[in-house]
Amino acid sequence: MIPRASTPGGSGDPRPVGVTVTYDPGAYAVGRTSTRVTFPSYTARTKRKGSCPTCGRQTVRSRSFESTVNPWNRVDDPSVPSGKRQRTDREVRAYAVAKATAWEPGPDEFEHAKCREARP
Repeated sequence: MIPRASTPGGSGDPRPVGVTVTYDPGAYAVGRTSTRVTFPSYTARTKRKGSCPTCGRQTVRSRSFESTVNPWNRVDDPSVPSGKRQRTDREVRAYAVAKATAWEPGPDEFEHAKCREARP
């Protein structure tokens, strides 16, 4: 059975969303089939502005950070016997946003491709 989840926006879309993970135990054995499990993912997008070090013009760079709700996405929790528990949807969203907020592009990332090619 394929788990179904609503889209991160909460529209209630019944189609599977997110990253597809294929679990294939013993695929080398004849007659084995694989099971496809689709987990919901959350994407945080961010933009940063800077100036090109070669020509001095303003440049905008954007990047997306994705995190999925899955059984392997765990966080330390001493109240659980194993010491780790699965992250909740809110924690996964907050983690993606925190990664996006912490992203600081280097000065070379703001350089235009044409400026990089024209450099001696």
